[in-house]
Amino acid sequence: MPAAGWTKMSAEDIRLASEWYDAGESCSEIADKRGRNKSAITRLLVKQVEHRPQGRPRLITNAKLAFLKRKLKELVQKADAHYTVIVTMLKKA
Repeated sequence: MPAAGWTKMSAEDIRLASEWYDAGESCSEIADKRGRNKSAITRLLVKQVEHRPQGRPRLITNAKLAFLKRKLKELVQKADAHYTVIVTMLKKA
């Protein structure tokens, strides 16, 4: 039986459980091996419930972030310590 409390299943837990289930092991055997509740393993493997992304959604893409970093570097080099580069300058650029 799992310890008190709840922890999110890691990618490794999910991968191992899927492999063992495909190899023919039952959900209760897998739950015992991984120290998880049988219902969580059943929900993962039998029902095939889609995982919802957790956490706050990203507000900016990696490409946009790289663009902003490059533009900021250009502005700082152009300023050449004669003036301060501020956020509004970056937004205008």
